[in-house]
Amino acid sequence: MQAGELTREEADICRKFAQDGYVVIPGLIDPETADAAWLDYVTIWQESNPFNLPAQPDKFDPTWGRTGNVHKWVMGMHGLLHHPKIVNLIDLLLGKPCIPYQTIPSFYGSEQPAHSDAIHMTTFPLGFLAAAWIALEDIHPDSGPLVFYPGSHKLPYLLSEAAGIGIGDHKRLGRRVYIEKYEKMVQDLIRTKELKPSFFTANKGDVLIWHHNLLHGGSPVNNPEITRKSLVCHYFAEGVLCYHDLDNALADIANNGDYIGIVKEELATEENFDEQAYLLANRDVAEAVKNGIIPSGYSHFQSFGKSEGRKLRVDLKTQN
Repeated sequence: MQAGELTREEADICRKFAQDGYVVIPGLIDPETADAAWLDYVTIWQESNPFNLPAQPDKFDPTWGRTGNVHKWVMGMHGLLHHPKIVNLIDLLLGKPCIPYQTIPSFYGSEQPAHSDAIHMTTFPLGFLAAAWIALEDIHPDSGPLVFYPGSHKLPYLLSEAAGIGIGDHKRLGRRVYIEKYEKMVQDLIRTKELKPSFFTANKGDVLIWHHNLLHGGSPVNNPEITRKSLVCHYFAEGVLCYHDLDNALADIANNGDYIGIVKEELATEENFDEQAYLLANRDVAEAVKNGIIPSGYSHFQSFGKSEGRKLRVDLKTQN
């Protein structure tokens, strides 16, 4: 193959991802690496417990052990998030270099209702996030395997506004508004579009990579005695705006896995001026700051931006 061309295997992977919204790579992670990462997690939990987890796993609580951004404490999980085989595939599928961002481990099946990552980890333009679900043991059908809906990534993106969730509603009203509005609309979509579920009963080391908009969740746990050890990793593409649509918060790429500030113009005022948001909205100013022409976005806003009518936040009204 000439430089810049895809191998036949890479072309098949891209074609599958575009058509169905996901691709499975059997045995991408060797079993020894998977075992070592999980042992590292359990050891740190038992010895120092930075996650503040109870001393014993709770098999009747599907959320138990789903520690956000476990890679910040556990080097084995950090290694999986940054595993070159996964990162290279995500780069290929996104068409841009990726930024490893967030991790969530699971001891047991999550039973999480179907959703798309787009409302939680949003990009502008849309579509520049992918996730990798890594099986850290053989996944039993009764453990509550990952469930996903092939082809659902082709549906229109369902974000907060379309779901009837106003800016600030989630922070003010809590998870109830998300469950009653967003999750209900997703279930209605699955029913009206007659989407058919698939279940990832994987072998240890198998990896499923899904598209930003693919609907997925956790299927019912039929036997709570059976674990479902796994790690899901999320990746943003470089060079796009990354934010949390539901909470109107910018992704803090420098401290991957966190969110900062606010992003939507409707809440932007001079009193809550956000340097990063202003620079994201005004790329010429960001370039000038980078090159030392002006000291900061705030100084530009005070001297020029206010009179020029510069936006304090990116205008997201053009999102699909």
